[in-house]
Amino acid sequence: MRERVLATLRTLLAVIGALPAAVLAGIALALFVPAAEDVRLAIGFGATVPLWVAAASLVFLDARVWRAALALTVSTAALALAIGARP
Repeated sequence: MRERVLATLRTLLAVIGALPAAVLAGIALALFVPAAEDVRLAIGFGATVPLWVAAASLVFLDARVWRAALALTVSTAALALAIGARP
């Protein structure tokens, strides 16, 4: 029973929990890449889905669910602070 709960939590965290980090990483790319505005938007938008898939894969492959959740929380907070601190 415990294994099923952990597998469900790992799947939910991989699919839903990795999305905010990937979206914020795409926004950070769109804001900080030194290029024209349309190129930056294309890079940020185009990188969001591959970043989401990569983050979901890494989270799903982690042996401990709490460690993956902590890593996602820290990375999401760091990206939000970087975006919020932009002048």
